[in-house]
Amino acid sequence: MSYVLENRAEAERLESQSRLRNYLPEQEIENLQLAPGMRLLDAGCGTGLLSRILKDRCEEAVIEACDGSVIRVHQARELSCALKHQDIQFFESRLEAIPRPDNHYDWVVARYVYEHLENVNAVTHELLRVLKPGGRIRIIDFDGIVFNLGHQNPELAQMLEQLRVALRFDLFIGRKIPGILVNGGFRDCTWTSTIVDFQGQDLHDEIEQTKQRFNFSMPLFSEIFGSRARALSFCEIYLAEMHKPGCSLFYNKFVVSARK
Repeated sequence: MSYVLENRAEAERLESQSRLRNYLPEQEIENLQLAPGMRLLDAGCGTGLLSRILKDRCEEAVIEACDGSVIRVHQARELSCALKHQDIQFFESRLEAIPRPDNHYDWVVARYVYEHLENVNAVTHELLRVLKPGGRIRIIDFDGIVFNLGHQNPELAQMLEQLRVALRFDLFIGRKIPGILVNGGFRDCTWTSTIVDFQGQDLHDEIEQTKQRFNFSMPLFSEIFGSRARALSFCEIYLAEMHKPGCSLFYNKFVVSARK
């Protein structure tokens, strides 16, 4: 996925996506209690958007943010400095091996990260390690993105199943996160699941988001479907279904919290 996530245009898309009604990060962390002096890790920080929001909420908190991509860390640092957030500490790190001591953070937050992971258990154990005893974790992710499109197209159904089998990550991860955290050693796990539906302007916006996602994912799709032509065919069929009257598209957004 690096050729998707490290694309500068994809970084710009993610920033613009966060302003859409169904993707507002402020709603996902509205009850996150952050106090002066607390140390928080934004794990898999991407463009640094969430770190900036959290720093605005509590300037006296220590916000650190890591990502496995050197390019993405540079983009996040660049954006944050441009927006007067030079005090956020960005660093490169794989989430399976974070260069921080045990019991280091009061909070760990991961937004739209678990859906991209190939080894969720290793990452979960590492996030547990860097949390202080009693520290909190919050994982935000979707369940059913791409796949929860109502349609009656047999060819698309076949291609979606081919995609699901071939992906090395899980786009139905949301429903599994509570169990992953509990099995990984966390306690007091609570979660909410909200249906995010796309109708009217929301559907129009999601069509535009999907076009961009698919464009950035073309190398991956070409690999999965065997050729660029076949990948383009998948994208065309999928987008045509999104434009049909009566299109039903929804995702489930999971917000999961737990304690070490």
